Amino acid sequence: MLGRHNNPNWEPFEVGQKVWLNNQNLATAANKDTSRKYTQKVEGPFQIRRRLSPVTYELNLPHNWKIHNWFHATLLTPYKETSQYRTPQGMKYLIRWKGYSPSDDTWEWEDDLEYSGELLREYKDANKLPQDNAGTRFKPTK
Repeated sequence: MLGRHNNPNWEPFEVGQKVWLNNQNLATAANKDTSRKYTQKVEGPFQIRRRLSPVTYELNLPHNWKIHNWFHATLLTPYKETSQYRTPQGMKYLIRWKGYSPSDDTWEWEDDLEYSGELLREYKDANKLPQDNAGTRFKPTK
């Protein structure tokens, strides 16, 4: 058996690895209330709890999701850990909200973190990032 999409170079996922879950067949509340066109293509990231077969994995899903937590490898994509990314409009950061689970993490613009100045400075110092990215999202146009 070749695995994911019959790709001979496919590497099986490891227990504990984080993955994105394709939501094409998920019956979540968000998918029921929203047009398919506007829903996210993937959910997560979720951690792999255990490997059930060479191509079937059990994921740690939120408890409020009332769905089966076993998925075929073709529905999973490896998750690459990052806490920031730059767009042409400026820098975004992945925010873990206090008192919420990792599935509630959101990407926020640097300009929207004005009340988190000290935390942002500490993060930039620890990760050797330039301190002068503020205000790059809304550039005046001529």
